[in-house]
Amino acid sequence: MKATTIKFILFSLGMGAAISSSLIFIFVLLASISGRASIVYEQNPLLAFSEIILLIFSVATCIVATEIFQKYERMSSIKRQFSE
Repeated sequence: MKATTIKFILFSLGMGAAISSSLIFIFVLLASISGRASIVYEQNPLLAFSEIILLIFSVATCIVATEIFQKYERMSSIKRQFSE
């Protein structure tokens, strides 16, 4: 395997872990706000809502970072082809 392929796999796994953990915590906070039983209970609904907004922002940032990384990898491979 090429080093760039390994980097992309590790990057994708890291982004996937960050996105999935954020989504799970969003669902836990939504359960807390709606009054359902959950592992973590946030007493202040305003704080829980602001945490949800920040987690949504972090998921969006991870998605954008993945797109930027893919564009960077494409540009790097094009440069490598021209330099050979």
